[in-house]
Amino acid sequence: MWAHNRYTNGYAVYIDAFSAKYHCDEGRTLQESDLTYKCDVTTKRWSIVTASNPTGAAPTCEESSGAASRSESFTVSFSTTTEYCTDSAEDDKTKEALLAYFKSSGEAPCIDATTAP
Repeated sequence: MWAHNRYTNGYAVYIDAFSAKYHCDEGRTLQESDLTYKCDVTTKRWSIVTASNPTGAAPTCEESSGAASRSESFTVSFSTTTEYCTDSAEDDKTKEALLAYFKSSGEAPCIDATTAP
């Protein structure tokens, strides 16, 4: 039987007689890859030795914490050779028109009056 391991703040859950997955205690998040423990029928031992985990180290669960804030920024640009964008004033008009479209269409919900320049 697999016992709760208080050092890694989680426990294993059997998938079947020969494999198990590691689950974290409530409020904790798995820090490594979601590896499957396998039972070696010859040695009768559980193992998670893989190419990415050659030592077979047990997973670690860390206390989950939400981000205080999140932000994302990006730049959209395009070039044109039309007669409409011949100078920076025309470029600014195009930018304003695109922003107005995105704000009113709802297609880019994070662009609104408070976030767009």
